[in-house]
Amino acid sequence: MDIQAASEFARKMRNLSRRAVIFRYDRQAILKEINDIAKNYEEVADRLEMEMVEEMEEEWTENSQ
Repeated sequence: MDIQAASEFARKMRNLSRRAVIFRYDRQAILKEINDIAKNYEEVADRLEMEMVEEMEEEWTENSQ
């Protein structure tokens, strides 16, 4: 995890904490929010991984010619 990702994660967790207090979230609501944040990070990670694989495939194709 790089500095930017860690900072973004910390910001999202503080935001969730603040909303949980202000809007009196129950345990289920907090867990749902955590799962939504995790799903978002997984989607970003999957997209970055695909981009890396595509770049590696392009480099391999160029080098094999």
